[in-house]
Amino acid sequence: MQLLQASDAMPPDSRQLVSLDLNERYRSLLARTDVMLSLAREQCWDALVDEGVGYLIQLEAVMEADTATEEAFAVRLERRELVAKIIANDAEIRNHLRLRREELRGLMRHTDASKRAGIAYQRFQE
Repeated sequence: MQLLQASDAMPPDSRQLVSLDLNERYRSLLARTDVMLSLAREQCWDALVDEGVGYLIQLEAVMEADTATEEAFAVRLERRELVAKIIANDAEIRNHLRLRREELRGLMRHTDASKRAGIAYQRFQE
């Protein structure tokens, strides 16, 4: 049988509630990056950009709240794990976007080359 300590029976103080709320905000941010990562993997570029705007707004709010919070080690540890996952998602999203940018650059080069060839062909026919 486990004995309850006085601290176990007492409700969390307001600082602990703020810390828990902040971790919930980080979990929400992680969920948003999961959605963004799925969109990047599926090459849904317009939806990814739309989601990215909301992500930046949400990230700014979370970071502002985070700088004003003091918390226990366990809460910070959980947050560190959440941030590590967010960063991993962000890195993969950026890689997908880099690949898309390279693909678009190649298409633009091809289009430009086709356009120049068409102009040259027209001149040759005249």
